Amino acid sequence: VRQHQQRSALGAMSGKVPQLGRIPDGCIFAARCPLVLARCLHERPTQRVVRSGADRRTVRCHRWEDMRDDPTLLRDAWRGEASPHERGPASIEEELLNVDRVETVFRLGPRRGGRGNAIRAVDGVSLGVSSRETLGVVGESGSGKTTLARTILGLDRSSAGRILLLGELLQPSLSRRPLRILRSVQAVAQHPDEALNPYRQVGRALERPLRRLAGVRRRAVRQRVVELLEDVGLSDESALRWPWQLSGGEKQRVAIARMLAAQPRVVLLDEPTSALDVSVQARLLNLLVRLQRRDDRAMLFISHDLAVISYLADRIVVLYRGRAMEEGMTGDVLLPPYHPYTELLLLSIHGAVATSKPAAGGRSPESRVGGGIGCPFSDRCPHEREVCKIEAPPWRRCSSTHRIYCHLEIDALPRESAFGGGG
Repeated sequence: VRQHQQRSALGAMSGKVPQLGRIPDGCIFAARCPLVLARCLHERPTQRVVRSGADRRTVRCHRWEDMRDDPTLLRDAWRGEASPHERGPASIEEELLNVDRVETVFRLGPRRGGRGNAIRAVDGVSLGVSSRETLGVVGESGSGKTTLARTILGLDRSSAGRILLLGELLQPSLSRRPLRILRSVQAVAQHPDEALNPYRQVGRALERPLRRLAGVRRRAVRQRVVELLEDVGLSDESALRWPWQLSGGEKQRVAIARMLAAQPRVVLLDEPTSALDVSVQARLLNLLVRLQRRDDRAMLFISHDLAVISYLADRIVVLYRGRAMEEGMTGDVLLPPYHPYTELLLLSIHGAVATSKPAAGGRSPESRVGGGIGCPFSDRCPHEREVCKIEAPPWRRCSSTHRIYCHLEIDALPRESAFGGGG
């Protein structure tokens, strides 16, 4: 079993699927499975019906009952760490990044001689991320996730609020931040094709941040490039390859290696796996977790995919029209009571068709012109009340680590879907 696990680890590092010729009678996934047993190598599992009826479900696995009884078992095995309960809060140490009531407003040109409009892309968002912690930021397209990341990086200038890194106040503009701050906060973009220079080999792409941000001397640069490539599961021969010679997963590994070159304490990841197939996504997510644990980094992971966030994040912040609607530990946010908007996002995982009300005045969900008053989700919420239109909601605490931005009392929040199409 240990030999097969070692082969699985080597296969994940190299991006290749291990050959399964030595286990013809066992489970075909045994060489890559983190929960493999001795019987998995010699006995092919039978297909079992684990759920009957309209939502019938079958599974072919020797350990499906173990995973049913402990929903975190498989996730923790892929991560290669103890369960969250066993790990405890001691692994999360100092707060590295603090975002305090940050606003980012884009001014539009005047219309017909008027003063013009303002789009509140980020509207008073507060959050914090500690070392060895992953904070997931989720929401629909246009909810302000990427603008929030760009504001933290200094690419978009904040209009109000403050951003602290290791207790130090960051300047709103990137050009005014010192080199040590630029090195401490790095990002991995969604599309590696846009991040890599097509006219520069991989090794050259890694040399620049090593010399400019990490201060590595010229003689040590080449050795450090090889080490970075090994960290992300690429061979040293990859240094001589061009971006067009790499697969999508390999390009994203290079982008991660370039981020690591600066030795950052805080990493912002803007949907880095959305353009990759599922198997490559899993390998990259596990790679990010391993590197985070090794170097005590804080990660802010942005995605519209709650399935990915639920696998990776310790805590979740849900954004809608630039505002935080809900925040808390991952297990709390993904279980009822739900904020109505979080409920809508969860329905999208199961392919349910939401039947929310059409936005008032024909506004699209991401429109935030003028900011408006009241709850930003009121024009789509099936639980809308008159107060929702005229008064901003309060923050209501479900627990010490979970709160919801809503006029509904906690006891009145949905326990079942109000949108239809599934619960």
